[in-house]
Amino acid sequence: MSSSGSDPTAVQQAITAAVPAEVAVLTKAQLLELERKFQADVSSAGPIFVMGTLVGFIVGMLIAYQIIYTDVAEQQPQYATMKAIGYRTRYLVQVVLEQATLSALAGWVPAVLVSVLLFRIVGQLALLPLHMTVELALVSLLLTLGMCLLSAVLAVRRVISADPAEVF
Repeated sequence: MSSSGSDPTAVQQAITAAVPAEVAVLTKAQLLELERKFQADVSSAGPIFVMGTLVGFIVGMLIAYQIIYTDVAEQQPQYATMKAIGYRTRYLVQVVLEQATLSALAGWVPAVLVSVLLFRIVGQLALLPLHMTVELALVSLLLTLGMCLLSAVLAVRRVISADPAEVF
């Protein structure tokens, strides 16, 4: 039976009928998915990557918190002045959250570009089919946004406590 132009499912069914029941016959796509699940769930690589992601998230959140907190602390007289002239705390909190969002995007764009390059280099060196997928890029974007916004929520207490009387 020729494999070119053949339906993989039909070939799989024909081979399955010809071999003993304890032999698993998989298409290439099924084998790749089985290997991916094994690497993610059973081998040590999956948990190591999950732990690395968690540690990276926490460290990134601490760094983002320090940056945002320092910026908010330096701008506290301006926030207090804005409160004194009638801006509501909600608007000032929104400004800090927008700043965190812009910081996340400013960091994510170059990081994802470097990641694409590193995936290509490591994939060629290790002879593995590594590719930056849209799903992986979106997950990293969501994690980055979450990290920066959570840091901003923790740092925004400084804006809320800004007292206009301290400025004058």
